[in-house]
Amino acid sequence: MLIVLAPGPEPASRTPLVVGIVNNMPPSAVRATERQFCGLLAAASKRFIVGVQFFSITRPGAAEPDDGGPGAYGDWRQLERAGLDGLVVTGAPPPGGDLRDAPEWPRFATLIDMARERRIPTIWSCLAAHAAALHLDGIQRRALPRKLSAVVACNRTETYDPVMTGLPGSWRAPHSRYNELPEESLIAGGYDILSRSREAGADIFAKECGVPFLFFQGHPEYEACTLLREYRRDIGEFLTGLRRSYPDMPLNYFDPASIAALDRFRERVLTAPHPDLLKDFPFGTCEQGLRAPWREIAVGIWSNWITSLHLRRVSQGRRTERLPDPVMTGPRLRVALPHVRAC
Repeated sequence: MLIVLAPGPEPASRTPLVVGIVNNMPPSAVRATERQFCGLLAAASKRFIVGVQFFSITRPGAAEPDDGGPGAYGDWRQLERAGLDGLVVTGAPPPGGDLRDAPEWPRFATLIDMARERRIPTIWSCLAAHAAALHLDGIQRRALPRKLSAVVACNRTETYDPVMTGLPGSWRAPHSRYNELPEESLIAGGYDILSRSREAGADIFAKECGVPFLFFQGHPEYEACTLLREYRRDIGEFLTGLRRSYPDMPLNYFDPASIAALDRFRERVLTAPHPDLLKDFPFGTCEQGLRAPWREIAVGIWSNWITSLHLRRVSQGRRTERLPDPVMTGPRLRVALPHVRAC
């Protein structure tokens, strides 16, 4: 199913750009991930009509529940025939050990090769970036001493790339991961570091692989409350015995009142841990003080990326069908409303 994101009042082109999203998240996070990426694409595509089609490696050909979400996922092997202008590959829950030992690895490696051979400009997000760098150049990720969960200060480098056009010299961005790609290994492998962070290392980087590939170790698509939801999930794993230690609080994220409430909750849990305590997690108190200072930067980067897809199509002289005016809805085409509640 193709989801068409409503453009601004005067789109630069009435021909839709088709972006595929390979959503690798588990069922519990599928809808949130769809909302995050569709919301970001919608905000960034004011000058263009963008159609989104979802694919899955872990759920090939399986339709998602009919709960108001985008609908059926396409099998990832259909990517070759989907006529995509661009591709986004999401992260996934981090497996332990070597990524190549994961059961999905052969499919993921084939997907990377397919994107390169079919010349599809691709964004690789978080764990997908780690997997792509490993398959393309043998760059091994390394484990961090503890999970990185924070909103970190990032600085733009002097390296030129069209996706960085108009961006300021610094901004803040959310990161959430257990591993990292060492910057020195990326540079040795021919990757261009576009932004970096003292706390988080390489933030955004790129490589020309016959087609432009863009990599994010952070999560510019995150909503204001995403790190809060992840923190609550990690505490739940501690309470049910899935993790040994109480998780660290996300850094540079909460206001003083929220930190105090979370400290009190932590003390209560460590005094008498029980799974039922999770229902008392102060989500509402913490959510009130949350903001997403990275949103404007994220929209700028993705807007530049969408513009690059349009320019690439024009330069290649590709023939495409024009969307009916007004946009039609039907069994294979419907309009996505980006005005869903963020958190």
